[in-house]
Amino acid sequence: MTFRFADLVGRYRLVVTDALLEFVERAFVEPSSESDRERIRREAIEEAERAELLIDEDGTIVSRAGDDEFYRVKVPVDDRERDALHFEKPAMAPNAPNAGDQPVTLVLVDANRLVAHQPNKPVAEFQRIS
Repeated sequence: MTFRFADLVGRYRLVVTDALLEFVERAFVEPSSESDRERIRREAIEEAERAELLIDEDGTIVSRAGDDEFYRVKVPVDDRERDALHFEKPAMAPNAPNAGDQPVTLVLVDANRLVAHQPNKPVAEFQRIS
């Protein structure tokens, strides 16, 4: 589906999919100590259930869960038709291996749903809530 930037403007809630839950297990729960696994699982799922993507008409894109902001970027706004919106988000852990900006691709699936593609992560699906 092709779209213009204005079509993306809105507030979206992350859809907690089986692929996302499997990623949480593999990336966060399994590497932790046995005694911490249930707490880490619960916290990660609660965070995912609060996760939102906000896209403002001025080009500001914010990823957050409640009051915790993961990133804020500003992209150029134009009126051209596109198949996807590409941008770089700042690394969440600047001192980690492979630190640096990370590519994100947003694709509008339909008027109320978009997906975000990021390397080494499952496709994240977002449902429009406003």
